[in-house]
Amino acid sequence: MSRGLADALGALAEDVQPGDLDRDLAAAAWARGRRRRLRQRAAQAGAAALVVAAAVVAVLPGAHPQLVPPAGPQTSSVGYPERINKPWRTGDLIERGDPLAGVAFGAVDAQSTSGTWYAVAQDGGLARLPIRTDFLDATVPALSADGRRLGYVDRDSERYVIRDVVSGQLVRFPTVEGQRMSALPDEPPAAPPYRADIQSPGYFSPDGRQVAVRAVAGAVGAPLLLVLGVDGSVREVPLAEGVNVAGWLDDTQVLVLRSKESGSGDDPTVELTPVALGLTGQSRALPPLERDERVSAFSYSQWSPSLSPDRRTLVLGVGAQRGTADNTDGSVTLGFDLRTGRQVEETSNPGLAPPAMSLPTEMGSLHAEWRGQDWVAPLPGEAVTVMAMRREPQQAVLVADPRLQLGWLDVADSALSGPAHESVWGTSTSAISWRTRELTALGAALLLVLAWRVHRRWIRTSTGSGRNGGA
Repeated sequence: MSRGLADALGALAEDVQPGDLDRDLAAAAWARGRRRRLRQRAAQAGAAALVVAAAVVAVLPGAHPQLVPPAGPQTSSVGYPERINKPWRTGDLIERGDPLAGVAFGAVDAQSTSGTWYAVAQDGGLARLPIRTDFLDATVPALSADGRRLGYVDRDSERYVIRDVVSGQLVRFPTVEGQRMSALPDEPPAAPPYRADIQSPGYFSPDGRQVAVRAVAGAVGAPLLLVLGVDGSVREVPLAEGVNVAGWLDDTQVLVLRSKESGSGDDPTVELTPVALGLTGQSRALPPLERDERVSAFSYSQWSPSLSPDRRTLVLGVGAQRGTADNTDGSVTLGFDLRTGRQVEETSNPGLAPPAMSLPTEMGSLHAEWRGQDWVAPLPGEAVTVMAMRREPQQAVLVADPRLQLGWLDVADSALSGPAHESVWGTSTSAISWRTRELTALGAALLLVLAWRVHRRWIRTSTGSGRNGGA
């Protein structure tokens, strides 16, 4: 007897049950075999549907941890994402990869300052950065204009590092540690002589080889500017009280903003003067910023200043409702010509709290960026949106999933000078556009349930036909 015939007879014997002895044996065996084959086909169809659904979901933007891809020939970022989706799972930034499009901070929720610092890939993928998870207790990372280098206080070592994301090189600064809210303002520093300011952004020089970090030194916490080089060098530059760093004018001069308050104690006015600060400590005051309306001191913060790539225009965010302490009417983004101090741009952001009066995770950052001749700024709201301010009408060029609760978004200049990584949804901020993966998975599950119910009905119908045929 052949093996195939033996297997067939065995299967036939398994299909025959004691209750079938009073029925037509062939009909009973046929009906049971048919049901078994239907179950097998249903299982195979279900498995195939799951595989197809998983494949469809996997290729959707943000469906999986889109880590920075392996290093290519580019040594600077050449594009930016139209959309930043919240991933289902986020991995750590890999050791070597392509230059980044940006860095971002996403909060747990709108009422929290805890969250995650992300590296943003040029296709919109996100990877975790090893930075403290509380915005208010971290030094804001610096990103070079080409997207290749990052400067930040490492969460594990508590020391400042400069990381080359292309080569994987990591330059450590053992004498520069991060501050903590619990250590302010009177606690002496630990063994390292420098503490990088929390919440204050760092800035890379145009050539990407130096990063300027506001810091303190000594038991009294004297303010200074640290210029950290990719060669491991540390340079001290004296810094006066009430001065915030705004960027680099060139590779040898840093732009700082000197603020001076005047007026009543309950409603002071702030006067801002840009200063060119040389790396050897010499300084040169630039024309004061001229504003027709007074600027309330309550409406300005260290998060807002930003320089254009040509170093001629300074942008900052202030409260729209001046003269009151709550500034609840929103904010405005102002652009000033550094050569004259005159205002050249104003964009209203209705309903958005100014930087100084709200947590960063609630209002986002007014840190502005540029793309070509048009400057763009990330604005808060249901979806953080990068707007091209000098286009008519205003047109979004980058949007981020509101579930990320972005409170800071810094995009590399070279990325914004390149093309967008386009999406089928474009820059739509509709609810459905952020939930494509979930809706696809739900649709696949519903199809499986429907297929299973159809097969069950088919089985019942076939079983009934088999019983009738065997009667």
